[in-house]
Amino acid sequence: PEQYEFKNKIAANFLVNEEGNINYQTNISKTFDPKTQEFIAYGDEIKNPDGSIKSVIPTIGYGITPNSESKFNVKVGQRIPVYVADMALDQEIDARAKRLKKLGVPDKYLNNERTKAAILSLDFNLGIDGTDALEALKKGNIEEFKFYAFHPSKKAGNTYLLNSKGLRDRRQRELNLFEEGLSEIKKAGGGMVMRNYYDYEPRSI
Repeated sequence: PEQYEFKNKIAANFLVNEEGNINYQTNISKTFDPKTQEFIAYGDEIKNPDGSIKSVIPTIGYGITPNSESKFNVKVGQRIPVYVADMALDQEIDARAKRLKKLGVPDKYLNNERTKAAILSLDFNLGIDGTDALEALKKGNIEEFKFYAFHPSKKAGNTYLLNSKGLRDRRQRELNLFEEGLSEIKKAGGGMVMRNYYDYEPRSI
């Protein structure tokens, strides 16, 4: 199959594993066809607190939906090859990073590939618009951000209260990645680190 090289390598590779890599989608979710090397769009059920279905969102590849920032047109049953799914993820990462910048996330956390990947994964999974975590990040209150983003607590009124071990484990992986990025930023004197040296944009799909 045609190969695609991620522009946002660290964020893309992290999200591929968190959203479901090819092995997972082949054997567990059955949303990847190994014979044709294609992803198959499925209806992701969004449920209400009582367990009833709130909506069904067509989803393909690595969590890409019609509601994604990149405006990828997805219909249940649609098939796309691996390189198109990779391109869609790269475009989604760029689009979300631009949105987060407009929301006020400081450049140093978006210019470091590890902190950016952790924030994007959180946004992919739960959304951070209008949350206490986002407000703390915008103000540079990093310990407060880490608490609201990665450490669920009813007492603190945490937006990200989790009752799923899988999601708690994902938050821990995001926290670990974020800490690695903070260490790189500190070593670089608080400036920009790990810039992207690719000078191209993924083509439209």
